[in-house]
Amino acid sequence: MLAQRAAQSAADKQTIDGEITRRVLESEAFRRAACVFAYVSTPQEIDTRALLRAALDAGKIVCVPLCGAAGEMTARRIT
Repeated sequence: MLAQRAAQSAADKQTIDGEITRRVLESEAFRRAACVFAYVSTPQEIDTRALLRAALDAGKIVCVPLCGAAGEMTARRIT
């Protein structure tokens, strides 16, 4: 799967990322959520920037993981 992901063109990745974001934003779970937890994507991952922005624009509480040096992870609210 990693090799397939790495072989995707930028256009294909953008299309797939957009479709995933659209499906999440149109979901009942997203509409009903007061708080959204999502990772901040790296270039190799599904792009979450539009999802995070839409959640913030909708007035939702938005949290992302903060990974510490000792391997612990905590949730941090972003604005």
